[in-house]
Amino acid sequence: QNVYKSMEFDELTFLEDLPRDVEMINYYTSDKVTTDLIIDSYKEHLMKNPEKGYFNFTVTIQNHGPYKESEPETKRIVRPQGLSDIQYNILEHYLNNLYDASMLLCDVAEFAESVDKPTVIVFFGDHLPYLDPEYNVYETIGYSLKESGAEGFIKQHSTPFVIWGNSAFKNERNHRINNDGGLISSNFLAAKFLEYIDA
Repeated sequence: QNVYKSMEFDELTFLEDLPRDVEMINYYTSDKVTTDLIIDSYKEHLMKNPEKGYFNFTVTIQNHGPYKESEPETKRIVRPQGLSDIQYNILEHYLNNLYDASMLLCDVAEFAESVDKPTVIVFFGDHLPYLDPEYNVYETIGYSLKESGAEGFIKQHSTPFVIWGNSAFKNERNHRINNDGGLISSNFLAAKFLEYIDA
């Protein structure tokens, strides 16, 4: 909280700023709550300051570990051979949370598409989930993370990112997206964003 305050954002919202009965999933604020906060904040800005630019930096946390070991209500994959009950449950809880994160992106993008103001979304994760200390779940599903050195570190911390502009942005800039963003550090996503918007 001290770091964000030093970055001079106009407004900060943390868990303690939300209603006490806010929906929690996996011990954390749900992505549905986060979705509503993002959309409502942008709507308010468009009503009050439509002539000004808008920047929202949101850190979602629903899909952060540790993941529950209990059997989930929804199962998304056929159980891979070799996983224990607990490992399978952990993987399913992660995938359910991942689904909710994808819905957050879809819902925010859908709202942004309905806005006639040029709008760009940058969406990324900071590392792969910690599913077990020995990376056995990854090994069992065919994705090895046991490499040592830089290669192993990069695999553990590599996630896809999305930079997406709504139709109002694309029409204003006559812009087309390059689908291959390449492998870059998240430190440089801001530069990638500025390159995308031709700033």
